[in-house]
Amino acid sequence: MNLNIRFKGFEASDAVKHYLEERSGKLFKFLPPTTVINATLKDDKVRKVAEITLRHKGLDYVGKQESESMMNSIDDAVDKLIRQLARAKGKKQNRSGVPIKEMELEELSEVTE
Repeated sequence: MNLNIRFKGFEASDAVKHYLEERSGKLFKFLPPTTVINATLKDDKVRKVAEITLRHKGLDYVGKQESESMMNSIDDAVDKLIRQLARAKGKKQNRSGVPIKEMELEELSEVTE
């Protein structure tokens, strides 16, 4: 996974870079290793903003969060991306064409026969 980090309004620190790399590692279970993730970290005097974007299978996923702490912003932005990717994965698995209730009824009838 390729992680591009941009810092705006403050100097890059190894602690923030390492934390972002560690937290974005949770996205591995949804994405192939060739995915490019772009992260923009902004520090206004009052708020810290983390915006993480990625493109997977023709769709753009964006997790943007602002709070008083950069670490909290990163956590929340990554969690948003995880929810988006999990939802997209769930939708893909549920589109088999046969409603789930009918599938369960067919399995029950096969067991009772």
